[in-house]
Amino acid sequence: MMKRLSVVLAALSVLFVCAGCSETPREVAVKWAQAIAAGDVKSADEYSTGKTYPVNAVLCALMSSKQPEAVALAEQFRAGIANYASAEVAIDGDVATLTVAGEKTRLILRRVDGAWKVDRSDMLPAKTAADAAKKAVAKADAAAKDAAGKADAAAKKAVAKADAAAKNAAAKADAAAKNAAAKADAAAKNAAGKLDALKK
Repeated sequence: MMKRLSVVLAALSVLFVCAGCSETPREVAVKWAQAIAAGDVKSADEYSTGKTYPVNAVLCALMSSKQPEAVALAEQFRAGIANYASAEVAIDGDVATLTVAGEKTRLILRRVDGAWKVDRSDMLPAKTAADAAKKAVAKADAAAKDAAGKADAAAKKAVAKADAAAKNAAAKADAAAKNAAAKADAAAKNAAGKLDALKK
């Protein structure tokens, strides 16, 4: 009985694996791209080779960034998803190459345990699109913080300058008032002196 059960379970597992094997390179590419666009790292990893996992993490982070440069790249990526469904496919053994008409970008897939997986390990070196995108996000974020810091400093400087100008104006007005008061007092004393002299 146990032996029969083991055979049945083994057969079901084979059927389950083969169900995933039926997906074409185009279908896998589209599902991978859709997962990236949705920021779903787990789903993207399911359609990728192990070496592509770090790239998926970077791309998914890019999709959720609010920085202008990242938003533009994300929109460009999402707009290109539909192209994978009609891309030309060249299969050489366990390697499939998807080429979108009119574009130089190619997507490589590898057959792993019978299932096609997206391989973006070409994006792993330092000077790659993934790293460039990550650096662009970091640079934009730093620029935004720097701009905010400069704006804050400029605002504080303007307030300090206005405060100094107000104090200077107040000091001049006070000095002018004291000078006018002194002159008025001197004039009054002079007039009083002359009047007193006339009385004598």
